[in-house]
Amino acid sequence: GALPTLVSPSLRAIALDSNLFSGGIPPQLGDWTELEELSVGNNPLGGALPASLSKLRNLSLLHLDAAMLTGTLPSGISLLSKLKRLDLSRNRLGGTIPAQLNDLGSLQQLDLAFNAFSGAVPPLSALGGMQRFSLMCNQLSLPLPLGLRTVIASASICDLSCNAFS
Repeated sequence: GALPTLVSPSLRAIALDSNLFSGGIPPQLGDWTELEELSVGNNPLGGALPASLSKLRNLSLLHLDAAMLTGTLPSGISLLSKLKRLDLSRNRLGGTIPAQLNDLGSLQQLDLAFNAFSGAVPPLSALGGMQRFSLMCNQLSLPLPLGLRTVIASASICDLSCNAFS
């Protein structure tokens, strides 16, 4: 069934991982403006990331891994300035990785592994506080920007394997 859309307006965290929710991420999710943690991974949701996610300005954790998501990573994700952990791994997301990710200065963990992102990795020099950084198993190519050195130097785990780098 569909993800619930009626919740308490004061809800701060919700974890609905590893269920059978389907039918996409409802746009009404953007109305949960007090939400700090959203974890709905490992569900056959499908569909694209709704633009309304950019209204969740208090989010520090967003886990939508293995959710059969398609489409691109919306540039509006850069409005989630409190985001510390972003996991969109094991989906069917594609296109280029938006340079606006560089606006997420609080980001500590970024996992975009096992998707279909292509092209060059954007300069992400503002993400110097990164602990875990994974872009493995996409279709990314050179050149690696100089700004990525900041991320690599600070990360405890950095995985760029299984791409089209040469």
